Amino acid sequence: MFLDSSGEVRTAAVWGDGIPILLPFVDLVLVPRQQLAPLHSSNPKGDVVAFTWRELEPIMMGYRKGSQYLACYELFYEVTPPAIERVIREKAPLTDKPKAVAFDQILDKELIAP
Repeated sequence: MFLDSSGEVRTAAVWGDGIPILLPFVDLVLVPRQQLAPLHSSNPKGDVVAFTWRELEPIMMGYRKGSQYLACYELFYEVTPPAIERVIREKAPLTDKPKAVAFDQILDKELIAP
């Protein structure tokens, strides 16, 4: 999906509660958390945290990269690894809901600009 981040279009993916996933390379990763919400959380419904790819990449390096046709990491496991659980639990929740950008509102140059 695409999000408006300070007036710029950013690619994004959703990674619910650190579950196993084929996680594509994107600018932002949104993590709705319920099971991995901070232990002292007062919100029983959970919340959402956001990571830049740069924040997650050190953790991802321990996992297999996808094929040459799909730039991603294969995060496959039976139980959420402690390092992933810790980084998700410790992240401060978003205070503002991200704004989605419709596909037809994106200019080609926004997708290919460095």
